[in-house]
Amino acid sequence: MKRKIGLVLLAGLTGLALTLSACAPQATPTPVDEGPIRTSAVSTFVVELTQTALALPTSTPTLEAATSTPELSGTPEVTVTGTVVGGICDNSEFVADVTVPDGTEMQPGEQFTKTWKVKNTGTCTWTTAYTIVYGGYVDRLGGQTTALAAEVAPGQEADISIDLVAPTRAGNYVSAWRLANAQAFPFGEFLTVVIVVR
Repeated sequence: MKRKIGLVLLAGLTGLALTLSACAPQATPTPVDEGPIRTSAVSTFVVELTQTALALPTSTPTLEAATSTPELSGTPEVTVTGTVVGGICDNSEFVADVTVPDGTEMQPGEQFTKTWKVKNTGTCTWTTAYTIVYGGYVDRLGGQTTALAAEVAPGQEADISIDLVAPTRAGNYVSAWRLANAQAFPFGEFLTVVIVVR
């Protein structure tokens, strides 16, 4: 029974405490004046901005215009060594058929030597490292890359020859050849062989 009374008493006291706290007047917050806070923030910003401005250079660099034009003295010298690829160093011009003129009739399988007269119209000397190489059309006529037999200076003419074989079937055949320099770069006019096999 004592226990029951204690619980009732405790419950009554708790209710009284809750009632009193609910009836007590609430504290109202004190209003804060924002003016001094704003003034302090702006002052801090101005100080930092001033320090940044003081750290920047005070003068602006200027560009000076050139007052004189450099002069070239003398004539520049250009030295060319080796072969100018595709330039005027290596060039050739067909002059005439020396052997086997166009339209020559051949027997099937006939061996022959084709010779052209060619002029060196370039500025470089053709050496024995220069060759005559296959340049196209339907048939090589059994011809192989062949080295020149002698040097040919600029402005000189030379006979250039290659060994060929007529095809075994009847018909008209055209084969083209060209000169090539020591680096195997073809140059100059095409040299053609035109035969008729009967």
